[in-house]
Amino acid sequence: MTERMRVLLINPPALPGTTANREGAAGMGALDEHEGGFSYPPHTLAAVAATLRAAGYAVSALDAGSQSLPPRCDPVSSQACIRAIQEAQPQVIGVSVSWGTREADRCVFALLQRAGVRGRTVAFGPSARSMGDDLIFADHVLVGEPEGSFARLCERLAAGEDVPHVVTPAWLGAPGYNADGLLTDLDALPTPAWDLLPQATYTYLTVMSSRGCTAACSWCPYVVAQGHVHRARSAESVVAELRELVQRYQPQRVVFRDPVFAHDRARVEALCSAIVRDRVLKPGRNLRWECESRPDDLDDELVRMLHVAGCTGIKMGLETVERDVLVQQGRVADVAGVEAYLARVERVVAACRRHSVAARLFVLVGLPGQSVAGTRATAAFAERLRPQALTTKTLELYPGALLSGVDPRHETLDELAAPLLETQKIVRGAAGHAAPRWRRL
Repeated sequence: MTERMRVLLINPPALPGTTANREGAAGMGALDEHEGGFSYPPHTLAAVAATLRAAGYAVSALDAGSQSLPPRCDPVSSQACIRAIQEAQPQVIGVSVSWGTREADRCVFALLQRAGVRGRTVAFGPSARSMGDDLIFADHVLVGEPEGSFARLCERLAAGEDVPHVVTPAWLGAPGYNADGLLTDLDALPTPAWDLLPQATYTYLTVMSSRGCTAACSWCPYVVAQGHVHRARSAESVVAELRELVQRYQPQRVVFRDPVFAHDRARVEALCSAIVRDRVLKPGRNLRWECESRPDDLDDELVRMLHVAGCTGIKMGLETVERDVLVQQGRVADVAGVEAYLARVERVVAACRRHSVAARLFVLVGLPGQSVAGTRATAAFAERLRPQALTTKTLELYPGALLSGVDPRHETLDELAAPLLETQKIVRGAAGHAAPRWRRL
């Protein structure tokens, strides 16, 4: 019967010497050039598993993200992994993919094909639509947000229909999608099925309470994957998920994966109030969480409310202090707004320090127009603010991002990054002596 079709979902290994982070950059993915690097738990996989299970399918999951693929994707060297897949006897094998890990993902599908693994293979993930020939060895590529459409695809496959290589929610007739393949009602999704994964080994679990961003930052992968419309879940829905996570899994902490968590202030205020009123959730004790948002969305009072509700850290993108770069790349509307933007960053970092919330600033290297003098100025600004952490990232050009301008600089990326990396060490050293703690105000 269709409802008992066996589906195996895989977070596949990485290439040797790397760490695959398929959830990074809103599912566009990121790659660390060393093993044992940073990687988010496979949230999209767990969310798809939950919707498949709710639809009656027999679902299992394999998180091999911390493992490495064999050289040249040799099936003989991969017998343990192949056996694990074969023992599950899946009729459909869903493989989580991302643009940032496309070389490894291509290798995984080639490996499955060469090993003669039975079952239809399906590539899924927010960036699957952008990966083209990297997924030629997959039987099907499910584009768009997969949570509401994967079950429909399984239904078509079980019925023996002629399913094309590239499958869209519109072709499947999946309800609750817009024309871009994005979900319109996030409250309709069940809590991710973390029980199918080795969740006890994760140092935290993730929650996605909103998607999309209305800002115009030209390099941003979040709007490529999630669109320019802010789509948010209700406070009640989010609290219900937090309650389930706390009661069932007891995570050490929760990380919200929203690109702009505080964009809708009224929603965030309602969420914080609901957390504080809840009989199960105990902020600072069984619930500690972190979020990410633009500095523009935050102020002293909101940071205080977040803290009282259990927030211990906020990630913010400063990116650079270079005026022309901020304006050209759409981070700030015009030059007149740059001073206000930087002043807001300074006030928010100070508010975080005042309310014992770790402020984590992110800066970018590689934007057109950046200079060594500019990165030195950014480093000096960050050092003066004394955030809890400073993270320097090299610009990744994701497909669909509309980066503005031509880069006229002559400095190398290493030269640009050097002042920021030095400040990163200084900030880290200072933070070790004054780590903020949660306290109820």
